[in-house]
Amino acid sequence: MTGHFQPTTDLLWEQSLSETLASANATLSDLAFELDGSRRHVALGVQQLIELSELLANRVLDEWGPVAVD
Repeated sequence: MTGHFQPTTDLLWEQSLSETLASANATLSDLAFELDGSRRHVALGVQQLIELSELLANRVLDEWGPVAVD
């Protein structure tokens, strides 16, 4: 997969994506350890989905290549 970054929009999109997923992951992690039983399992399951999303997003961004800023 090849792509072309537009430095002004794609760099912001990449930063926003990474920050949003990291924030959601941290929030769910904190919440999960305050819960018990099945609610905790659900929260941890959602956290795993977020982590998988982070991995997928990073893989796509790696395939696009580095951002070239003029």
